[in-house]
Amino acid sequence: MKILYVSQSEIPSKSANSIHVMKMCSSLSKIQNAEIDLFCLKSFQNKNNIKDVYKFYLVKKNFNILSLKVFDFWLIREVQTLLYIIYCLLKKNYDLIYSRSIQISWFLGIFGIKTVLELHSPPSKKTVYFLKNILSKSRVKKLIVINTALKDYFLRNFDLSEKLKIQINPDASDKLFILKKRLHKLNIKKNSVGYLGHLYQGRGIDLIIKLAENLPKNNFYIVGGTKAHVNSWKKQVKSKNIFFLGFKNQLYCNHLRKKFDYLIAPYQRKVYVHGSINQETKKNKTLETSKWMSPLKLFEYMSTKKPIISSDLKAINEILTNNHDAILCNPDNFYEWKQAIEKLNKDKNLVKKISSNAFKNFLDNFTWDKRARKIIQEYTNLEITIFNFSLSGGGTEYMLSVLYNKLTEIKKYTINLLICQRRGHYVNKIENKKRLIFLNKERVIFSIYELYKFIKKTRTKILITSMLHTNIVAIMLKMFLIPSLKVIIRESNTISLKFSYDRSFKSQSLNFIAKKIYNNADAIIAPTNIIKNDLIKNYNVNSNLIHKIPNPYDFNEIEKLSKKIPTKKEKKLLQNDYLLSIGRLHPQKNFPFLIETFKYIVSNKGFENLKLFILGDGKDKNKLEKQINTLNLRKKVKLLGFQENPFAFMKQCKLFILSSIYEGHSNVLVHSQYLNNKILSSSAAGANKEVLSSNGISYNSKDPIKVANLAIKMLKSKKKNISKSKLLNKFSDKNITYKIAKLF
Repeated sequence: MKILYVSQSEIPSKSANSIHVMKMCSSLSKIQNAEIDLFCLKSFQNKNNIKDVYKFYLVKKNFNILSLKVFDFWLIREVQTLLYIIYCLLKKNYDLIYSRSIQISWFLGIFGIKTVLELHSPPSKKTVYFLKNILSKSRVKKLIVINTALKDYFLRNFDLSEKLKIQINPDASDKLFILKKRLHKLNIKKNSVGYLGHLYQGRGIDLIIKLAENLPKNNFYIVGGTKAHVNSWKKQVKSKNIFFLGFKNQLYCNHLRKKFDYLIAPYQRKVYVHGSINQETKKNKTLETSKWMSPLKLFEYMSTKKPIISSDLKAINEILTNNHDAILCNPDNFYEWKQAIEKLNKDKNLVKKISSNAFKNFLDNFTWDKRARKIIQEYTNLEITIFNFSLSGGGTEYMLSVLYNKLTEIKKYTINLLICQRRGHYVNKIENKKRLIFLNKERVIFSIYELYKFIKKTRTKILITSMLHTNIVAIMLKMFLIPSLKVIIRESNTISLKFSYDRSFKSQSLNFIAKKIYNNADAIIAPTNIIKNDLIKNYNVNSNLIHKIPNPYDFNEIEKLSKKIPTKKEKKLLQNDYLLSIGRLHPQKNFPFLIETFKYIVSNKGFENLKLFILGDGKDKNKLEKQINTLNLRKKVKLLGFQENPFAFMKQCKLFILSSIYEGHSNVLVHSQYLNNKILSSSAAGANKEVLSSNGISYNSKDPIKVANLAIKMLKSKKKNISKSKLLNKFSDKNITYKIAKLF
């Protein structure tokens, strides 16, 4: 997912806002499949000639910075900014715009580009109109605020769209990064009380100076501020136990926080973002933020596992609790602050308690990574589309229905199931039908344009197919129209063997195309080694592209359906002694050979009353019925058509027979093994050897008499039960789905 983070912060700078922006971008980049570009203003404050901005903010270089140097006049600055953002949008197809600017969100909203907007204070007079417009007309997907008071302000003062989500997400911090070697070099005296932050009006610097005068056994350290602010405050200091260290970089501050014994944040009733320390200044145009703040320093303090003393204000009460993870004091009551420090000096158990609780609170709720995930997780869900011709009763369709149902349980994925034909026996098996889409096309080739439009509309990142013709379409879409599309195909058959039997022009054309383009898939799932080796040898596929992953099976459903009470018709059929075979009535399944084999089985003494049930539909039905009549087996061989619940038949059968000329990964073999059937399977496909276990035998003969004798031998033998746990480990839908998900 490509995200453009739009900020009007100057970077690099000493502002808390710039720290917030850089930390958020770094954490957003850690979210799976997220690619972040940060738009910001190029700083005029870079007097220290900071070359490595990422290092300055202690963040990983896992996102791009698109900085713009602008003129200081606000109108020109806004125009410059908008033009550059338009340029960025034209250059790259972003999935989400994350904005810290009301004007930019409004501008993008006009063109239907919805954003996530984050605000840390009420709007200024010049931006109120723009904000009213975007909030009432739902031109932002989500509004992020940092405390309850700010949310209440927007609910109270703005006509909000019903679709708009307002999410409270306080500021955060990183886990503390320090170099232990440096700690001992810091000359910090005992009983130290540290303050780190700006020295603006309302930050309680005057309170700290007074505390230093009244607590001579403690040493007070003030970190931050401009030279002018530091010098101004120094003039008011009379005691020798207070030290102004000035501005320090992030790493140095981390070391200091860890070195201090206590950390203090004495916010007053009115707190200003910018401003003079001159209390008598009458014309103060700076923003008062005591109601709206979510101070970065508090979260940084919490990450140190040191005791915190802070102000008992509503905004801070949302983060810290008095005597649990901090000591909170009345901003107007000096003696409460003095007593709090004295209490910590005496009570080491209290120190340990509030330090540990604050650290736990931080880890649980206030890391940058958790903040980023909470905000955009719903937008970063990976959009995946499974494309197939139909949901008819074949093995591929069964496998895809199981895979789809299981993938939809994984919250970080949005799964679509796109089907050409509006029919199929497995439609009822689909659990989440909201994302089941039918194209109403009779052929795959007629669906290509609709498939292309669907991928573009839904911003599908991964396309999964599982049949030769859909595989070819998917790969060609990637090759010629959507290069960014990740295509994962599954090959269900030993296709070289398949095409050796089917010599039609259409089939041979598909075979030729497959040989030319299969290597362009991003990943190929081969259920067996036989299929894998066939792709490498006959289709020139790079072995690194192929992942051997068996088909998934919902064994809970198999167990449940096998015990389902049969209908009257089914009950009558199940009372017979019968052999069973399941599959499409297609030459691949070789049912004429099976029926001929069955003729020899029932001619043997003791087996005259056996029946043969074949479950499945297909084009060869009339041909098979003629053969049954010719062999005078009409009363013994039953073509029962497709059965939604074949498992009841499997559970009761005397012998399960698979007569296929070729197979990839036979689903019915796994089903039968789970239900403890005796199994006789053709080995012509080869792949069945990897699926068949100890309760099955494979044959390689084309002589129906020999196969009939083998079947009789198995009918007479004692049944060997397979360990169900082995099947569960190897083929369970959960295990297989997560193996496939690793390819994403």
